[in-house]
Amino acid sequence: MSLRCLSLSAVLLAVIGWLAASAHVLADASGYLAFSARVDHNWDIYVIRLDGGDLRRMTAHPGREQDPAWSPDGRALAYSARRNRQWDLYVLDVTSGEERRLTVDQAYDGAPAWSPDGRWIAYESMASGDLDIWIIPSTGGEAINLTEDSPAGDFGPMWAPTGPYAGWLAFTSWRLGDKDVFLLHPETGELQQVTHDEEDEELAGWSADGRILYIFRDEDERREVWALDLTTEEARLQRRTWLTRIRAAVEAADGLAVVYQRADGEGLLWLPDDDGLPGYLVWRAALAGRLAYHPAPVVAGEVIAEGAAALDDAPMPQDGEGVARFVELSGVTAQGWPASLSSQVADSFLALRERVREETGYDFLSELSDAWRPPSFYNETSDYLSWHKTGRAVDVLLDFYDEQGEQVMERVRESMGGETFWRIYLRCRDQDGSCGRPLTDRVWDLSHDARANGGWGRGGLPGRLYGQYFVDFTALAREYGWRRIGSYEEDGFDWRTYFTALEYWHYERRDGQLWYPLMLEVLDPEQAKAYFSWEEAISHGVDPFYAFMKGLPLPAHERHWQALRP
Repeated sequence: MSLRCLSLSAVLLAVIGWLAASAHVLADASGYLAFSARVDHNWDIYVIRLDGGDLRRMTAHPGREQDPAWSPDGRALAYSARRNRQWDLYVLDVTSGEERRLTVDQAYDGAPAWSPDGRWIAYESMASGDLDIWIIPSTGGEAINLTEDSPAGDFGPMWAPTGPYAGWLAFTSWRLGDKDVFLLHPETGELQQVTHDEEDEELAGWSADGRILYIFRDEDERREVWALDLTTEEARLQRRTWLTRIRAAVEAADGLAVVYQRADGEGLLWLPDDDGLPGYLVWRAALAGRLAYHPAPVVAGEVIAEGAAALDDAPMPQDGEGVARFVELSGVTAQGWPASLSSQVADSFLALRERVREETGYDFLSELSDAWRPPSFYNETSDYLSWHKTGRAVDVLLDFYDEQGEQVMERVRESMGGETFWRIYLRCRDQDGSCGRPLTDRVWDLSHDARANGGWGRGGLPGRLYGQYFVDFTALAREYGWRRIGSYEEDGFDWRTYFTALEYWHYERRDGQLWYPLMLEVLDPEQAKAYFSWEEAISHGVDPFYAFMKGLPLPAHERHWQALRP
């Protein structure tokens, strides 16, 4: 993360915010999108009309529901749900509200997809020990493994709705080493490889006429949606999105609905086919899993009067009481010493620690690389205005191994808005389906060998594809208000050549506030002035723009910076 990126991000957020306020979905756009969102610490299935109105919550179970799929007639939703530490498939009658369980495996079952005639549901499952494509009657019954001959990961099935491949299933597999899209006929077993490039390619969905496959493609540090016309002699990919990192997509009316990832959450928008302005349905939220679209109206579910604003994934409120102070964290060390944080965020960190221990089986946060730093701390590789000094930042361990010396921590690279971020995954101690979900993202090899040899100048190398059960630590941290930061990409300090510039280990809880006011929570005004006056910061090499963005009091001769405030 550089000052250039910091200022560019501020400009982009302002522009995108203006677009969000000014761009609207067509007033006559019809149909409903189904998606999974986290509100008040609970993941449920929601639907929203394509014009941005009529938000409804369809599930209200304390477990987690995601990956919704509409039945062909629009009368039912299938989805995966984690209840009692077990992922299974469920079907909800949207008219009666009756829910029924479709699978009962201890192993993970997820990503359901209806056949065009509504008789079958395809899904991904770990029931045979690796990720496979299964089908089961939509009314319940015996499930069939369609890819048991492949020990590699096969996942994310979607049925062709009609067209030249009617009756076929598309899915993603790494059976040839990288992720590619394949077509499979469930009855004959005929298999066709659709994509062949070296880049990872993953299935996103079908067009309504069954002629086009939408594909996620990881290329040039971006993850975008591409369209592949299966009816041409030389099927070629055509790019459909330009939003840096797309997490989910579905064809909806005369356009494409997508979930795109931002540094501060996820957004849901609709991109018209005529290259018009995008329509923002959800500006900022915690979204996960697939999208599903159906043109039929929805009259069931709980109407959310506040609309999409109810999904806003705003920073959590401070959880401390009284005057802020530094407190030791019971049972937590940093570099062998008792770790301390601000009393305003200590409880949330300890709650996160316990949650990670419950979810993974490891006390991952009992030992940190760094936590609170004294206000006078400074060296050539540290930020003088570090968030560590506020008591609101931690550095987790750079690596984490189990008792047998097996690596538990993995990192996945995510590029957004010109910055590089890292998502930390922790491999579950128990691989029986009671913990986490199968990891289908490619991890990154940041080892010394990878960086020094084939990955020199690239910061490392793309690593293996697992298919084992992992817990998304970065997502859990976000639930408790702790956010990651981007890697540094400055001249002379770039993560591709300097390991310490990676910063994948760094998490902060800012609560939407500036740095200097938070320093005043834990220091008296005279101390803050002595350590962090404008002049003192500049003398420690702090860039003036950076000092302004941190909220330092401006001396009279520097008040021109106020022109940047909205």
